[in-house]
Amino acid sequence: MSGTDAAPPAGRNAHVDRLRGAAILLMVVYHAAWDANFLGLVDVDVEAPLWRGLRIATLVLFLGLVGVSLDLAAARGLSRRAILRRFALLAGSAVLVSATSALFFPNGLITFGVLHCIAVASLLALPFLRLPIFAAAAAGAVILALGALQNPAFDTPWLSWLGFATRPAPARDYVPLVPWFGVVLLGLAFGRLIDIARRAVPAPRSGGGRLLAAAGRNSLVIYLVHQPAIYVVLLGLAAILGHAPGDTADFERAFRQSCREQCLAGNVGPEVCTARCECVLGAIRREIRWRDLTAGAPSAATRARLDALVQSCTESHVEGRDRR
Repeated sequence: MSGTDAAPPAGRNAHVDRLRGAAILLMVVYHAAWDANFLGLVDVDVEAPLWRGLRIATLVLFLGLVGVSLDLAAARGLSRRAILRRFALLAGSAVLVSATSALFFPNGLITFGVLHCIAVASLLALPFLRLPIFAAAAAGAVILALGALQNPAFDTPWLSWLGFATRPAPARDYVPLVPWFGVVLLGLAFGRLIDIARRAVPAPRSGGGRLLAAAGRNSLVIYLVHQPAIYVVLLGLAAILGHAPGDTADFERAFRQSCREQCLAGNVGPEVCTARCECVLGAIRREIRWRDLTAGAPSAATRARLDALVQSCTESHVEGRDRR
């Protein structure tokens, strides 16, 4: 731009847009690493503290900004029609994400990911717009603290979305209401505390700032298209390198069948066998490169690590009860 900086689009806050754009950037980095590791193109432990920290930071930014954005919307005047339209858009997008995950990753079905959480949290946060700041802040802190509570009664798919499950179903995106609704409320309280709705913010001057702001203004569209785009690009790269990503699914399918057959042969119940084998398979995804198990005979170190994972999951899942 030349001359004076253009003002942000009507009803927008450039600071919020830039922060949301930064969250989008962090999300793309994390998902690219996850997909590359899943396809066997790189060896990245996405469960390592660094990557887990990146995911948490991204979620804190996204969900905290949901609260800030609600404060901004309330200052402009929230109508029932606007609320329902926004919820319908978020809920519809969440259903689309679930359907896509069921198609491509049936063993990691997304039942309550970040969009699901944002849709529900946005409705639950509405009463706090009329309450004092300390009410939203106190409720947010309490909900964060409740995140430490777990109970096996919530392990069913119909209840795990609340956030109290001891062993939620495996999913590529799991963002339960507790503790993350607490982050939304704290974001709402912060937005009201600094009176962000009254702050005049000029448009960003730098090219990077403008790009982040543009990404922030279109965060939902980017969220919906970035994962398929990344995956297609990495599939193409895998093909160029002569790697067959389908081998991963074939290996997991064969492993699951073999594990279940061996488990049932030991007179163990089918439900326990399913839980035990999924535990081992999940641990392999996190801690062992799949190509170390499929490219020829596994090394002694790999076999020892696999034996340890099998033993751990066997001890955790026993007939009739779960020790964990």
